[in-house]
Amino acid sequence: MRRITFCGGRAASYKAPTRDSRAEAVSWFERALELAPESVDAQSLLASALACRALDRMTDTPAEDFARAEALARRVLAVSPRSSMAHYAYGQVLRASRRDERAIQEYQEALASNALNGEVERGAAELAEHYRLSGRVWVSTIADMKVTGYWGPPKIRELFWTVYFAGLRKLGVPEE
Repeated sequence: MRRITFCGGRAASYKAPTRDSRAEAVSWFERALELAPESVDAQSLLASALACRALDRMTDTPAEDFARAEALARRVLAVSPRSSMAHYAYGQVLRASRRDERAIQEYQEALASNALNGEVERGAAELAEHYRLSGRVWVSTIADMKVTGYWGPPKIRELFWTVYFAGLRKLGVPEE
């Protein structure tokens, strides 16, 4: 059952970002955490879903979502300091609260800690494959994506653009 909740949460988080899809992802990961309260994966994925939902302004309780995401990420990092998802979730919380230098460190740690071992080219290829398989790309051009959200200060923006936009390019999303 726990595996089903992880899959359901991940599937919901891959949908186009809406209040409903963000709430659905949080709900699935909440269920996973109920089934396995000590699960590093459940805590990390829920922290990430909460942070993303609040960053996207798709919740009525952003302060509570950020506080819970931060607590979950810190708890995971205390027992699993190489958890790339926990570093990513914590980076999201830090970015949202404009603790940019610290957020940069967390994003860099997430890149270094993940299964790709910081291999940007491979990460971009896997991102492209994810979008290809899901059939979901909700941006028409990379230029549109760059102007639609807050990507943080230059150092954070560079980290996002290096991997995320490279993956979109591999998928065939046009620049303009």
